[in-house]
Amino acid sequence: MNEESRAVNKNYSFESALIVSLSAVALLVHLLTNGRYGYFRDELYYIACARHLDFGYIDQPPLSILLLRLSEAFLGDSLFAVRLLPAAAGAVTVSLTGVIARELGGRTWAIALACAASLCALFNLAVGNFFSMNAFEPLFWTACIYILVRVVNGGSPTLWLWLGALLGLSLENKHSTVFFAAGIFVALLLTPERAHFSKKWIWLGGLIAFAIALPNILWEARHHWPTYELLSNIAHSNKNVGLSPTQFIAQQVVFMNPGTFPLWLAGLLWVFGSREGRRYRAIGIIYLVTLAEFIVLHGKSYYLAPALCSLPRVAWLPSVFS
Repeated sequence: MNEESRAVNKNYSFESALIVSLSAVALLVHLLTNGRYGYFRDELYYIACARHLDFGYIDQPPLSILLLRLSEAFLGDSLFAVRLLPAAAGAVTVSLTGVIARELGGRTWAIALACAASLCALFNLAVGNFFSMNAFEPLFWTACIYILVRVVNGGSPTLWLWLGALLGLSLENKHSTVFFAAGIFVALLLTPERAHFSKKWIWLGGLIAFAIALPNILWEARHHWPTYELLSNIAHSNKNVGLSPTQFIAQQVVFMNPGTFPLWLAGLLWVFGSREGRRYRAIGIIYLVTLAEFIVLHGKSYYLAPALCSLPRVAWLPSVFS
C-alpha cells in the first residue's frame, strides 16, 4: 500500500470515528435529559396501543407500536426503556447526515458541520426525547436521501430495492411519507435520474414499498378508511391553526434551528445555482415539492420537519470544506 492510500484510509477512519463520536454525543444528550419529566400523554396512548397489536390504528400505522412492544418485551416500560429507541433513532440520524456529507465529497469539516447541524436541529432534539412515530420519521427520510445520493453517484441499481424497503417501512411508521415519496417521484422525473424508470430495479423497489405497506392498507380498507375519516374531521373542525405560506416556512426555520438556517439556505442555492451542485438538484426538488404539498393541503408545519434533517442543508458543505 502506497503513502497516498495509507493517507486516504487514515482520513476515512478518522471521519468514521468523528461521525460515531458526534452520534454518541446526540445519544448522550437525549439519555441525560429525557428522564427529567414524566410520561407524555401521547406516550401513554402508545403504551396502550402496544398492548393491542394490530395492522393499523385510527391515527397511525403499526410500526412504531410494534417497536414499542418489542422494546417493552426486552426492557420493560420504564421512562428510560420507552425513550431509548427515540434517542437511538436521533443518534443514527446524526450519523447518516455525516455519511451523506461524506458521500457528497465532504471531508472532516464538512462532516463535522453536517453532524452538528443535525444534532442541534430543534425538531430532532424534541422528538428524540419522547416516544412517538415522529421520532423515527427523520431517520427513515434521511436514510432514503442517502440511498438517492448513492444512486446519483453511480451506485449499484440494487440500491432501489433498499430505497423501496425504507419507504415501505416509513409508510408503516407514518402516512405522511406518501408526500415525501411523491416528492422523490417528481424529482426523478425532472432530473437525469429519470433514466432509471426504464430499468427494472426502480419498479422492483416500488413493489417492495407497496408490499411492506400493504397490511396497513388492507386494515384501512377493512375498517372503512378510519384514518382518512379522522383527518377529514380534523380539517373540517378547524382544530389545526391555519398558517399562511410565509408562516409555514418561518416555522421550518424554527424547527431546524435558526442558527443553522444559513447552512440550509446555502445548500438550497448550491443544488440549484452551482455547476457542482446541479448534479444533486433532485435533493432540492424533493424538498420543494414536499413543502408545496403540505402548504397546499394545509398540513401541520412539523410534518415537513423530517426533511430538514437531510434536505438540502448538507449539500453545499463539501464544496466549501472538501
